[in-house]
Amino acid sequence: MNVAQVVVKCLEQLGVKRIYGLVGTSILDFIDAVRDSGIRYISTRHEQVAVSMADAEGRVTGKPGVAAVHAGPGFLNSLISVANAYKDVSPLLLISGAVKRRLGGLDSWLEVPQREIISQSSRPPIESTSR
Repeated sequence: MNVAQVVVKCLEQLGVKRIYGLVGTSILDFIDAVRDSGIRYISTRHEQVAVSMADAEGRVTGKPGVAAVHAGPGFLNSLISVANAYKDVSPLLLISGAVKRRLGGLDSWLEVPQREIISQSSRPPIESTSR
């Protein structure tokens, strides 16, 4: 059993029924694991739409909506919808691919500091002191 299969098994145990996303090479193992599970994979044409659909599911059901996106540009495309879900305290889980370790630091086009970017969005907004 690989990591992708373990993650999908955990999602099944949590009651996830659907995952929205756009297929990319960095998440192929995950998509294969989803295909072999009872979870329905709904393919979209843009990452922002996938995350918006997962956000909508989270708002309607009260359980986290799940989206899966490709590393780098796919992750960056999802951020507007992630920010909307964050702003409205909507339950959402974003699963993003990553650059293979052996390619890290070699200026891969997928290499984006995803962890640093997403952690910036989890900080509370700066309050204005002007009145």
